[in-house]
Amino acid sequence: MSEKVKLKISPQKLKLVLRPNTQKVHIKIGGGRGGSGSAYVFPEDSVVQLASGNLGKYGPGDPIPWGGMNAIEFLMDAITDYLAPAFTSFSINSQPSLIEVGDDLSGAKTFTWGISNSSNLKPNSISIRDINAAVDLATGLANDGSEVLNIGTIDTSSPGTQSWRAFAENTQDQSLQSSLRSVERIYPIFYGSVAEPGNPGDNIPVANQSLINSGTKVVTKSNGTLTINFATGTAKYLWFAHPASETEKTVWYVNALNNGGIGGPSNLFTDPVTISIDQPVDGNWTSVSYKVYIGNYPTNINSNMELRNS
Repeated sequence: MSEKVKLKISPQKLKLVLRPNTQKVHIKIGGGRGGSGSAYVFPEDSVVQLASGNLGKYGPGDPIPWGGMNAIEFLMDAITDYLAPAFTSFSINSQPSLIEVGDDLSGAKTFTWGISNSSNLKPNSISIRDINAAVDLATGLANDGSEVLNIGTIDTSSPGTQSWRAFAENTQDQSLQSSLRSVERIYPIFYGSVAEPGNPGDNIPVANQSLINSGTKVVTKSNGTLTINFATGTAKYLWFAHPASETEKTVWYVNALNNGGIGGPSNLFTDPVTISIDQPVDGNWTSVSYKVYIGNYPTNINSNMELRNS
């Protein structure tokens, strides 16, 4: 494209040339009986009166605040949109989003954030808020992208979610906020395998605290599909356990040719047995109801197995 769009304002002979193909704006100022383009000042505001199209960022019927502006200021205002700042990120360094019930969540944390169009952000307007406690950890922060703050000591004795959010103001006195940064407290899952007994009936796994103590713990949500690599090496009895409050697993799946149901005497896993267990290592939680699934027979599996709700 080579066409130009010209806007001339008399008497100061100020010409605005827009070249779409080059994305450049040229402003030319000449002399004249009205003086230079920068000398004339518009006496009052006006309203765009066009049948269609825009005058820069102003559309038909929009008020133009050109009162007190000279021609150059008006044109620069017309061709410049206000770019509102917005949070692009908000996080806490080295803080997992999932922790086990009873794990420590306290002390100094490094909060980080990013903001687009930050030149339109009001200086020293950043604040970081503990959403659960409804208190600000800090206010009046500079937009330097990072701040070390003491979050206090969060009660982690039961399942739940702790959240923080950052706030700021733009140069038009409008508030903006970040996404939530949350840490969820959950009960873990456990899994393991037991060697095939030398004699039938010997050492077949039993759903009890000792079995849980011997297994591997993983802090992961268990309301959906669980993916476990039992890595047996040889044929062993498999078992796994999840909080009884979560959805019961009904299908195991390795691949299209190796899968089946859960429950009953002939499937790979029995129906789950519900027992009460304590945290095996430090006792941070006790007497929590778990569903334990135990293999009906030994198997050798060294790849991921999915344990699905359906």
